[in-house]
Amino acid sequence: MHTLATRVYLLRSSRLFFMLFFCACAYSNAASFDCAKKNTPVEKSICANQNLGALDEGMAQSYRKLLEKSAANMKPYFRDWQRTWLAGLAENCMRGQDGDACLADAYTKRIDLLDSYRALLDPADKKHADGAQFIVKNASKNYDFSVRLIGECDTESNENSGTCENPGIISVFHKGDKVPLQIIPMENIFITLMEDGQPLTNSAHMYDYQGAINVGDFNFDGEEDFAIQNGNNGAYSGPSYDVYLKDQTGKSFTFSPALSDLIGSTLGFFTIDQARKHLITFAKSGCCYHVSTEYSMVNNTPVPVKQTIDEAGPMGKGQIYTEVFEHDRWKRIKTENYRVAGYCEDELEKLALENFNPGQASIGEGRKACARVPGNRDMGIFASFYPAVAAVDAQADSDRTNGLNVLIADIGKRSLIAKYQDPRQFSREQPTESVIDTAAYFMSQGQRAFGVRHSFGYFPEAGSFQRLNLFERKDKELRNVLRNLIVHAESKEASIQRTVIIGSHMHHDHKDITIEETAVMKAKNTGGDTPPARKKTYQIEYNGHEYVLPAALIAPLWQPVGLQ
Repeated sequence: MHTLATRVYLLRSSRLFFMLFFCACAYSNAASFDCAKKNTPVEKSICANQNLGALDEGMAQSYRKLLEKSAANMKPYFRDWQRTWLAGLAENCMRGQDGDACLADAYTKRIDLLDSYRALLDPADKKHADGAQFIVKNASKNYDFSVRLIGECDTESNENSGTCENPGIISVFHKGDKVPLQIIPMENIFITLMEDGQPLTNSAHMYDYQGAINVGDFNFDGEEDFAIQNGNNGAYSGPSYDVYLKDQTGKSFTFSPALSDLIGSTLGFFTIDQARKHLITFAKSGCCYHVSTEYSMVNNTPVPVKQTIDEAGPMGKGQIYTEVFEHDRWKRIKTENYRVAGYCEDELEKLALENFNPGQASIGEGRKACARVPGNRDMGIFASFYPAVAAVDAQADSDRTNGLNVLIADIGKRSLIAKYQDPRQFSREQPTESVIDTAAYFMSQGQRAFGVRHSFGYFPEAGSFQRLNLFERKDKELRNVLRNLIVHAESKEASIQRTVIIGSHMHHDHKDITIEETAVMKAKNTGGDTPPARKKTYQIEYNGHEYVLPAALIAPLWQPVGLQ
């Protein structure tokens, strides 16, 4: 997904934009352009619908008023921003069945947004006088930043995990200046608040909240550059940024789509190695495959140089591969075997036995998993499964279940913080391996969920598959908010892969999630030709207790509902 600024970079022209704002237009059918010259699908829809025509004219008026209130050096940024929005209308609204309704909704929201930005720039307009404003002076040696949001930012939580996000404007000043060097409008600005109510800056701790503004020399030219967090649209719902590099004139900053996309495709902000002039990123696939990649900067573009792959296997065994990028491909130059240090720490296992299995001496190696809590190495997560209800005889297969125990504990103090137990978590299924998933699942305000993944061995009918359960902490209880989602499955006939994406709309104080599914039928069942991958999207809402999954996302492939 491209950010707003990426689309500005990619889409520098739009016929509709020029007709709206650079032509001496003849108004027809209440539209802001001459309907006699309509060509695009969007233009035809506007001219054929009186309501859309009125909205188009209203939007053009709001845009002109915004430009009137803008300083001369701000106008180019608002023009690029508006041009990008106009160019995206066809892609966003003209592919569905009800394009007119989509356009009406898009125009209504756009008018409100343009008016809101104008209010931020007009001291006499008090419409959004209560919107949050922050002056950031400690992020950069050479520049100050002003952050203006459309809407309030809750600063009463008095916790450094408090966050807020809204559309807004970033103003960049030379130190001590009152006139901004550059103005950047943004459809969304994501801010993490510190204890004093000010934005967190220059923070890039992986798996934790990151700086709303991060400053550094990203391209190693001796000049400060900066990045603004626009949300959590990165990999595994990690932070995403718009990155700006100081241009060659030294008078302004230029958006860098390459560096912005680099952050969005990895797990958070890159690390800057000034000594070697390298940027270092971290990425993962599932629980146990981690990649650290180093890049050099060539003509303001990151070029891969070296990567280290850490692939942890079952029973705490793993391998580390070192590769270099040569002749447009990765070349493996070293392989190391290792044993995971502290695999399922003894203290966590002892706590689990005391709370779940008193009297038992140990938990089998393949039945347990543990991990440290990201950002707090004193806290640990422990999960184990166990046979809970056994079949009385061979015919009573439906009575056989496997239970799940999960806990969070303070390892240093050896004290339980919260726990979860369900003796019927897995009906008629016995996991073969458990792993903790500590990806950034920020589904509710100030609350980070974690996952437990269970693999199920190769069944003759079903093949192999993996389930994901997500947990949130509430006081001393762990709540299973996403239950038994199959994220990967493989059979003789097909394979599926599912990805959980955290959305922005909310129900019961929890963000909606999107589950993207890619399914592939095996070639031997399709006459020898490899069929194209089939993609499907599921929109899942929180009902106040859990995310309710349809049967197709829970059933193994061998069940008829498992692959529709």
